[in-house]
Amino acid sequence: MRKTWKDVAVGDTVWIRDANIRHYHKPEPGQSTFSVGMIYRDQFKPVTVIAVEKLSIVTDYVMNKHRKINRTTGAVSGPGFGSHNGTLTASLDMESDVYINDNRHRIAHQVQDCDDADLLRAIQHLLDTHTQGAKL
Repeated sequence: MRKTWKDVAVGDTVWIRDANIRHYHKPEPGQSTFSVGMIYRDQFKPVTVIAVEKLSIVTDYVMNKHRKINRTTGAVSGPGFGSHNGTLTASLDMESDVYINDNRHRIAHQVQDCDDADLLRAIQHLLDTHTQGAKL
């Protein structure tokens, strides 16, 4: 079962994602940098939880400031955001977030192009089971 923000304890590692960090895959000769895509994983920085409050989780330093993570939404706040306002987000499971970002569109296209009814039924069953489990 995936950990939630309410399960986080002092000493745990969480991930802060800074959307302003942009590293790109190396393009082939003659290929635009933007056509090869950004390396999503490079936007994440591991931070350690140093305090857990009723509504927030306090982390060690990100951009020279302690950051608070909302225990309900995962939103990041803290002093001195400046141009970073709204570009920092937090993650409990960076590997899963990167996998989802890097693969969801490719998988969706494969499902869209699938012409095997039994396979589509199996996918639908998996998704229905996952959705029902999330509601419980």
